[in-house]
Amino acid sequence: DWRVRDGKRTNVTWVEIAENVSACEQRIDAALEALQSTAFNANLYYRGGFIGMTLNHFSRIKSLAQFLSVAALHDLHQSQNDAAFQKLQGLLAVPEVLKDEPTLISQAVRMGTMHTAFAATWQALQSDGWSDAHLAALQDSWGAYDFLRPIDRAFAMERAMALVEYERCRSSGLP
Repeated sequence: DWRVRDGKRTNVTWVEIAENVSACEQRIDAALEALQSTAFNANLYYRGGFIGMTLNHFSRIKSLAQFLSVAALHDLHQSQNDAAFQKLQGLLAVPEVLKDEPTLISQAVRMGTMHTAFAATWQALQSDGWSDAHLAALQDSWGAYDFLRPIDRAFAMERAMALVEYERCRSSGLP
């Protein structure tokens, strides 16, 4: 939570960022460890249709991406490139959490987290001190993204869920 004055967000200092990041180090480490997994499942109830599906995990995913971005940039501000690299790699793994969720909203949130990762990567690349290995690993991470297959699966699922919704409307008894 960043400070708010008179209902408006204000600029945050590096000191305040350092305090927030420091207070969350254990959770950052736990998130980075979890992001090394190759399979994620939010256990969505697709048969419930558009209305019966809860999507509470999106806000946590978006918050994680934003926080890892801030933490990585803080590390760079402190000239800690190795720590920043670890957080950037974690940040680049966040969109992959949603790659197997076949809904358009999941893919839209995935694109949003990719935008956060892109902005952080761009900012990070403006810093000096990156090794060739770091740069190659970042390039490999970005090159590994597949955008089309997840979107194709999402369109197929949306069509299937639409059939559930049509049937629900037909059998609702409403005029």
